[in-house]
Amino acid sequence: MVIDAFGDLEVGSQAYAFLRPENIVLSKTPTQSSIRNFLQGRVIDFWTLGALVRVKIDCGIVLNSLITRQSAE
Repeated sequence: MVIDAFGDLEVGSQAYAFLRPENIVLSKTPTQSSIRNFLQGRVIDFWTLGALVRVKIDCGIVLNSLITRQSAE
């Protein structure tokens, strides 16, 4: 898996990527946007946390997204 990012690391150096759950955008279909990385995955779990919903997605790695309840509906 290749993730497009920017920083001051040299090509070939080891790096870690950290994604904040509220910065992950979910869509049922591919969309045109300024988002750098697109990963296709499958929802494997979700649970409601008041006005928010945490969505667990398997896209080769497991990601947790945090969206509003309105977006989930």
